[in-house]
Formats: sequence, structure tokens, C-alpha cells
Amino acid sequence: MSRKGSCWNNACVESFIGHLRTECLRLHTFSSEVQLTEAVERYIYFYNHERFQEKNKQP
Repeated sequence: MSRKGSCWNNACVESFIGHLRTECLRLHTFSSEVQLTEAVERYIYFYNHERFQEKNKQP
């Protein structure tokens, strides 16, 4: 693990959260916490299994 305060510690999570916001959360309006939770869970599945990852050359 790198030293405390290094910006690279959170780079992967920050990138994912940025994608989550732009590709999911800003496109929909949620009326309950349950709807938000379900949308985030669907997006996580989409991100891991269906979304094109250029780095990995996955369709």
C-alpha cells in the first residue's frame, strides 16, 4: 500500500463513482432509497459484466 495521502489509493473507486454518476444516477430520478439501491446494484452488474472495457478489449 502506498503512503497515506497518495491520490492513487482511491483512483479506481473514484473512476467507478464518476462513471456511476454520469451513466446511471444523473439519468434517472429516484423516489425511494430502494429504487436507488436497485439501480446501483444493476449498474454494478452492468459495469462488471456487460459494459465495454476498451482496456480489456471486451465487447
